[in-house]
Parts: sequence; C-alpha cells; structure tokens
Amino acid sequence: MATRKINDLAVAIETYKDPQTGLDKNKYLNIGVEMETDDGGRFIILESHINLAALPRKPGKSGVMVSKYPVDGRNDNNGQQQTPPQQHSPQTQTYVWPHNNQPMTPQEVSRYQNQQINPPLFHNDQWSWSDGQQMTPNEIAHFSAQQPR
Repeated sequence: MATRKINDLAVAIETYKDPQTGLDKNKYLNIGVEMETDDGGRFIILESHINLAALPRKPGKSGVMVSKYPVDGRNDNNGQQQTPPQQHSPQTQTYVWPHNNQPMTPQEVSRYQNQQINPPLFHNDQWSWSDGQQMTPNEIAHFSAQQPR
C-alpha cells in the first residue's frame, strides 16, 4: 500500500512586524506531515525532536494549535488553494552569556529559554540538565556564577 504526503503541519512560533508593510506576521515551525494511503486512510507523522510542551499556546490553554498546509498543489479547502506559510525571518537576534558576553550556540539558547521544562541541576559538584544532557563550558560557567557561595 502506497502512501503520499498531503499536508505539512506547522505551528506559529513567533510574531514579528514585516518591515515593508508594518503588519504582524508569524514565523512557522514545521512539526510534521499528514499522510494518505491508497484507500483514503490518513495518519500524522510528527518530528521526534519536537517538544509540544515548549511550543507557544494561548494563555490558559493546554493545547497547541497546528495548521495544515497542502503539499504539491493539493487542496483540502473546498477547492481553494491555500498558500503555505512563508518562512519569514525577523531580524536575527544574538543571545549572549551574561557572565562573559560570548554568543550562545542555538542549542544553548534553546536550553536557556526552556529552563522551566528542563532545569539545570547541581549534584556531586557537577552541573547537568535535568534530562541528563551534559552542559557546555559556557552553561557551566553561567550557572556556577549564579550559585550561592
């Protein structure tokens, strides 16, 4: 039985102002695809690295809104073709470590922003993330500087 991709699944992760129009626009993250089998059955494949709890959601809501965008000219909107989201990039923001003003890597930015979900731990005179990942030297220096003496 053959399957084909029919929709991309995307989540709005950031809002920014379009410099040309001044309008608010969304930046999207592709989190998976919707597939269809020959007999019309459908299923979803989500990217395994996506942490749904870390995605933006409306205050007071526990669900994450996911948008579907048709692939290869297919439409699921009563004959109306939808336009997939554009991957607009707002001005690049550089995150730096407060303790030494060095730029953070993308992985460090992600972990720094998700400390409530994956807090840093200090145990047996060593720093690590609560999910067991090792810290980078900059992460260790930053959290060591915050540790009460």
